[in-house]
Amino acid sequence: MSASTYQSIGYLLILCGLIAFIAAAIVFRQRQFATARWASTQGMVVDVTSHAITPGNPYFFPVIEYTTLEGRTFRFEADLGSYPSTPSRGQKVAVLYDPANPQHAKLDSILARWFVPGALAGFGFISAVLGGLFLYLSQ
Repeated sequence: MSASTYQSIGYLLILCGLIAFIAAAIVFRQRQFATARWASTQGMVVDVTSHAITPGNPYFFPVIEYTTLEGRTFRFEADLGSYPSTPSRGQKVAVLYDPANPQHAKLDSILARWFVPGALAGFGFISAVLGGLFLYLSQ
């Protein structure tokens, strides 16, 4: 490949990296803003459901029951699944819910908060490093 091809690929990868970093910041900020007024409570895993993301490879999603500060009880299935199944039935977990709409709830965990922005930032970092490598090789 010619130096100009390496240079073009390098700039494109750096641009992709910057876009991914910006997207990570936006997703993180939107989640922070959306849950800023949400209430925190303890919930309990009452069931675990499985969904086959790909044939023969089930992922397990905990079903969590929680009680609001007003004393109403709700259930929801977590957005984030795992293989093998974690957490297990009977385990207590932290829950965030919208007091204005208590059916809207999420697991309050580091993984649940950081998975998407972290993946985007990781992609951005790798893309930027590869772009820098291509620019270095174009010299």
